[in-house]
Amino acid sequence: MRVLLLQTRTMLDEPPIFPLGLAYLAPALRAEGHHVYVYDSNIGLSTERAMERAIEAIKPEIVGVSIRNIKNARPGSHQSDIDEHRATMRFIRAQAPAATIVAGGAGFSLYGKELMMQIPEFDVAVFGEGEETFPELLSNLQSPQDVLGVLWRDGDQIEFTGRRPPLDFRSLARPTHHHFDIRAYARESMGIGIQAKRGCALDCIHCSNHYLFQRKLRMREPGDVVDEIEELVQDHGLHHFMFADEIFNLPRRHAQEICEEMLRRNLRLRWTAWFKESEITEESVRLFQRAGCNGLFFSPDVASDDLLSLWGKGLKEEHLYQAMEVVRRTGIPAEWNFMVNGPGESWSSLVKVAKFLGIASLKLGRKLRLTSYFVLVVRIYPHTRLQEVAIHDGIIRADDDLIEPAYYNPPPKSHLLNPLISILGAAWQTRQFVRALKNPGIHRD
Repeated sequence: MRVLLLQTRTMLDEPPIFPLGLAYLAPALRAEGHHVYVYDSNIGLSTERAMERAIEAIKPEIVGVSIRNIKNARPGSHQSDIDEHRATMRFIRAQAPAATIVAGGAGFSLYGKELMMQIPEFDVAVFGEGEETFPELLSNLQSPQDVLGVLWRDGDQIEFTGRRPPLDFRSLARPTHHHFDIRAYARESMGIGIQAKRGCALDCIHCSNHYLFQRKLRMREPGDVVDEIEELVQDHGLHHFMFADEIFNLPRRHAQEICEEMLRRNLRLRWTAWFKESEITEESVRLFQRAGCNGLFFSPDVASDDLLSLWGKGLKEEHLYQAMEVVRRTGIPAEWNFMVNGPGESWSSLVKVAKFLGIASLKLGRKLRLTSYFVLVVRIYPHTRLQEVAIHDGIIRADDDLIEPAYYNPPPKSHLLNPLISILGAAWQTRQFVRALKNPGIHRD
């Protein structure tokens, strides 16, 4: 079959994120004999006319549409991308009326049945990991109910065939990159995403990753991970990337083995990742630096022992300060992100966030890298413990589909925090703009 894989825009007002899911899906489909084409709406001239020309040239029998995420934003500044998805699907249906449109992607899977109801152009959909489900679905288009991991239409009802067991990540073909404009993504601050593992062993109250990717950590062989990186270096001249794992240094030894392999090959890389503070040591960070790491991302979300426990972070206050001290000693830039006014928040716990950021600013100076989103309120996602808490506390209703954002941000604290967060974001953006004017050559990694 002729299969067109289409990446919808991942964000309306933020840098594009490399469509790693399609990069894994394309070789899985080709292995089953399908002719695969990719249209990436993130990069270049993404217009209806350009998409029309692509569809005319390819004449796809199948259009696989990846929705990576549903917009996350501050209260009061949300710009919905659901309308854009609806318009895109109507356009595709008009241009390819005979094609089967298959939805998928992490953003879609989180709201699967609701999006199928709201966007009738989706004929059928793949839930979660698609490398096995999608090819099997294409062999069973007349009986999608026989394929695990599929949402399908039964009259006016949306049915789900049930979850598949987690894929053996090591058995998948390495992602292919020739379908994409690698140099365009390389110009972005995050570069290309490299996935060294799937799954998340953490239990954060607000996170839907367990629902999407399950808890079991499935790790690739370190040599295979670095083979992919070396291929990007040799074939595309890419030396800048980000590990797309939920937490790169969990388990610590796996991360270290990847870094040791990168050093053995002398690839001269620059990269970053998300890290867990309790697994950070000076020895490991110095290894990361030698392997090319030029920044650490942390997301403890809260900064007091009681909330770190309540939120399922698997951390203590001391871990945050120990990681800060490692950053100070090694001199590596680091970014922390926090969420405020969530379950259990008190004025004293808010003070601890302010205290941590104040001490970090004094100790780390310019090595403390914060974005305009470094403090946010908590968005409520479906299939999370936070959703259950929010229903119990009367923040949302049990029948709220949460496609349009809802936040756990009750008064009276919200009356102070909402304008404060807006001021902090504006101030930080202004500071970055002024720094760029004073230092035209500056590049923020």
